[in-house]
Formats: sequence, C-alpha cells, structure tokens
Amino acid sequence: MKLFVGFLLLVVAHARQERCRENESFHSCGSACPLTCDNFNLPEEPCVRICVPGCHCDEGFVRTRLGNCVKPENCSIIRDERCRENESFHSCGSACPLTCDNFNLPEEPCVRICVPGCHCDEGFVRTRLGNCVKPENCSIIRDATEKNCIEEPESGYCRALFYNWYFDQQTGTCREFVYGGCGGNGNRYWSEEECLENCGGVKQCDENEHFDSCGTACPLTCDNHEDPPEFCVPMCVPGCHCDEGFVRTRQGKCARPQEC
Repeated sequence: MKLFVGFLLLVVAHARQERCRENESFHSCGSACPLTCDNFNLPEEPCVRICVPGCHCDEGFVRTRLGNCVKPENCSIIRDERCRENESFHSCGSACPLTCDNFNLPEEPCVRICVPGCHCDEGFVRTRLGNCVKPENCSIIRDATEKNCIEEPESGYCRALFYNWYFDQQTGTCREFVYGGCGGNGNRYWSEEECLENCGGVKQCDENEHFDSCGTACPLTCDNHEDPPEFCVPMCVPGCHCDEGFVRTRQGKCARPQEC
C-alpha cells in the first residue's frame, strides 16, 4: 500500500478537535476536496466521498497555498508558494507520491483524490527526510535512518494539519504529532507501524482501545455515531481502534456514547 494512502486514512481514523484559525471551523465530516485558490474557479471534478475531520475554511473562503483561508478575490495577493529544490506546486497532486521506499515496487491501488501542495518534479522521488532526489540517489540517504529516530519532532514550515508519527526516545514508543505538510526532519512517519519498523519500540493503545491490523477507515465518533457515514473507503487501517461499545471523542479518547 502506498505510504500516502495510509497517511490519509489515518487522518480519517484519528479525528481530533483542532484549534482552528481565522476563517476556519471544525467539521467532523469535511470535504476531501476543499476549495483552494487554485481550483475555486475551475469546473468541479469528481471527489472521493469520504469524511475528513479537521479545520475547514468557512463558507465563502478558500484555502491558500500557505494554508490560510481567504476570500477568493484575495487569492492573487498570496500566489507565491515556497517549494524547495526539485519540487513544484500542484493543485491536484497525487495522494500516493513516489518515494525512495516504493518507486521500484509494483504499482498498487491509490485513493483518487487531489492533494494540493509541493510535489516532486518528474523523475524525482521523495526521501524519508522530505527531499526530492533522483531514484539512483536513494541509497545514499538510507544510512541516515537510524539518526532520524533521535531527533525531536518538527512540524515544518507549512500549516496543514496532518497526523504523523515520531519516535519518542524517552518512552520508547511512537507518538502522534501534527505535521504541517512540508519541511521538518526524518523523525516523521505516515503510520505508527512504519515508525516502529524503523525505530523499534513498543506499541501502546490507550484505555478502551485495542490494536487492529485491519480497522475501519470510518470509525464511529461522538459526532457521527447517531448518523454513521453512508460511504466509507473499503480499506484496512492498522492502528488503535475503540473497543466495541465505545466511540472516538474530539479529544481522541474512546468513551461510551452517553459520555459524549
């Protein structure tokens, strides 16, 4: 499975209530294809019907390339995007980009969804450190993996709200943190499983949770348990899932529905 697919589904599986910024509000079932400065005036395209909990732009606002929400007429003011070497901005980039870990593997199914942001230029792949390199240079940066595990987590210089994982040396476990979408360091993994595979450690689930190697991509939450999502991507999401009879709260805990 492509790394980015797992990453997107983990976003769905672990909804959190965010401290939303100006012109944003929290939605437990937001669109997977939000309006942006790059697409708001283009013909509407097909979009995966899946809930994406998180901070979404208020009605009448669109997302800029820097992650802010502005009126469409103000988009021209903030067109500059800080993409790095061997990267360029795409308003509808792939959700399953080529990386040093997957470029030479057979192609697998990928969620058909637009991911606006900085993507590697053609002929380049993403390293675990977040850079774009020629595939033949991937072996050079593999030796850096071990030292990645001792670094402190970095959110990066972009302001998206993606849940990634880092290895915590103090506890010997992998923990979630919010990644901004670009920059940061190598102590960042799309899933807890990938983090454990690279850095070792012990997997721990919280109270009223259990580990499921094939959990649902659309878990019941305090916001949707009375009206569960009608459509859900039929795909395994390994990780900690609420025990039967419990639902996910906005704070990320598992509680009885009556405690919501």
